[in-house]
Amino acid sequence: MRFEEITKAFLIEADTDMKLAKAAYENDIHSGCVYHCQQCVEKSMKAVLAIMGTVGIIKHEVTDIFESKITNKIPLNENIKRVIDHGRFFESLGTKPRYPLFGRPDLPVWIPTKEYRKEDAEDALQKAIFVFENLTTLLKEVYEIEL
Repeated sequence: MRFEEITKAFLIEADTDMKLAKAAYENDIHSGCVYHCQQCVEKSMKAVLAIMGTVGIIKHEVTDIFESKITNKIPLNENIKRVIDHGRFFESLGTKPRYPLFGRPDLPVWIPTKEYRKEDAEDALQKAIFVFENLTTLLKEVYEIEL
């Protein structure tokens, strides 16, 4: 299997999502920023999973798999614990940053573009930057893989 090639592919896409998140933030597209932060975190985790031989995960919820695999390979330090916490945060958002939600007639339609605020985007961006930087550092230091 081409684990290193797959890992680099996920890193390239995570980096692209980070750039898109920053561009969305700079243009006050807060829901777009949150969405691309969510994607960056997921792809960063999938990059680490790929180098450890876990590929082919098509679902978006990868934090539990990441946690179980990473704890078997490296010590669970405070940064990795925060990465896991941030992963769970983004997973809890589900499709909220991307799609209008209208399943409950007793609530108004949720429109991401109108509902997300600058503070939401700032928080998401800080979390995604933390995850991306920590996991790219881990890949470089432990596996000698970088963009």
